[in-house]
Amino acid sequence: MGTEPIETLAQKLFKYAILAEKNPEVLHIMDIVIVDNSLSNRSSFSDGIGRTKNILQRFKLDSAVIKRLKESGLKLIVHPLGLNVNQLYKTLRKY
Repeated sequence: MGTEPIETLAQKLFKYAILAEKNPEVLHIMDIVIVDNSLSNRSSFSDGIGRTKNILQRFKLDSAVIKRLKESGLKLIVHPLGLNVNQLYKTLRKY
């Protein structure tokens, strides 16, 4: 629901990085999807862009996160729900 602390997301990233290191012959992608206003329900959400930028900025500034991504080969994608399918497709086309 977009309320998970960035620290928790970083912990999950580290766990996925371990999995990616153990299986280097397989492409590993961690896709963090931010709930946005494209989800039709009774709750109101923002466009998800701000949270997406915050997560990416925090991860870019965290040298341990950057190091783990490089060491493990894990690919990271962070996008709001409404943009995720297209962005995921674009990322997968690179591989």
